[in-house]
Amino acid sequence: MIVELVCILACAAPPPIDPKAFGENNPAAFVPARSKSGSRATLNLRNFSSALSRAELADRIAKLPIAEAARQALVSCAAEQYSTFIAVHDEVVARHAQRYFEMSGDLVAHREATGEDPTVDMYREQIKEAMTIQRELITAEQGFIQSVQDCFSKSDAATGQDPDILEPFRLRSEYRYAALDRGSDQRGTDLDLRSFIDQLNVDLLVRQNLEPELRNYERSLAALKPAQNKAYWDRSPRIRSLLKKSEAGVINGSTCAAQINQVAAACGNIGVQIRNETLATVARIIPKLPTNAQGKFERMVHKAIFPEIHNDRAGDSLRESFDIARARRDLSSDTIRHIESMQETWSLEFAAWRAKIEAALLEWSDGDTRGIRKYDSESLSQMLTEQFQNLADLHDRWRLVLADQLPTPTK
Repeated sequence: MIVELVCILACAAPPPIDPKAFGENNPAAFVPARSKSGSRATLNLRNFSSALSRAELADRIAKLPIAEAARQALVSCAAEQYSTFIAVHDEVVARHAQRYFEMSGDLVAHREATGEDPTVDMYREQIKEAMTIQRELITAEQGFIQSVQDCFSKSDAATGQDPDILEPFRLRSEYRYAALDRGSDQRGTDLDLRSFIDQLNVDLLVRQNLEPELRNYERSLAALKPAQNKAYWDRSPRIRSLLKKSEAGVINGSTCAAQINQVAAACGNIGVQIRNETLATVARIIPKLPTNAQGKFERMVHKAIFPEIHNDRAGDSLRESFDIARARRDLSSDTIRHIESMQETWSLEFAAWRAKIEAALLEWSDGDTRGIRKYDSESLSQMLTEQFQNLADLHDRWRLVLADQLPTPTK
């Protein structure tokens, strides 16, 4: 009975937390009221609209791999401190938002008035303001997290708990705005592995066992995502500065071109590091999951990176045809083995096709992020059309082979 009770407590998903536990208000929107109408165009505008809301806070606390008493203590502490966080956050917004939108509008106004791109100094001043805003918003969120941690540490529920229980919250704050406003859609650079784990509904002990891997992963993101974001937003002024130097004869054309390529590639290169770190973490997580959850987790990750190749109805139908054939009782054992061999060969050919299109999709995504012109939307569409026709041909060929090898069912 005691063992069963422990299992129930460990396996049960924690109850949801009502966001209203943290008050009636969320952080203020960053967009000034008069800018919402779209009356003035903006350029190089960064997105600061993802401040820590009550709903996100409730969800993240609810999914921490901790005992229920500790969870309730955290809710109580967060409820005490959240209004202070809103006040600090909203003060940053009141102090910066209007000026930042004006600076972003000035970039467009300059282009319209002169017919030329904004000057390097204009770009840099606007980017400097954006970086100031981002740092102040992060500082506000981290101050709130630290106040909750300090409050929790004084409670009885803190006994035996991780002394830095809110480290995932603090790490998330470091790349919150960079993740939202990453400037590119490079594949495999924006996955939330925690959310995938949450969807598996694995028990508390499993989630606690996975925590070191997730923490290390988030520490990497806290360093890499801001660097990727900075590389993206620095690209325009740095390229323009190089062009000015070339025009002035400070550097020659070949040096200018080489340095422009380096600047353009920086964001994509960091993105590749993020994706590699993600996939390495996934590989370490899978063996630590229950057997029945490993495949599901791997499929979720794969689908997030390659959504185009997860709607293969013709392949599903052919797989079903193979399964039906193998289950026929009127066939000899030799025929069944032959069908199994055919299905295995088809599966290997399908896996080779999938590996090829995945490599092509990553090549296109990385090339596009690095600013290589040949990786445009037209080339992607053409590549996908050709590859999916190859897949259709593969399935059709094996469907005919299977039909040709099967005797007519006996009545």
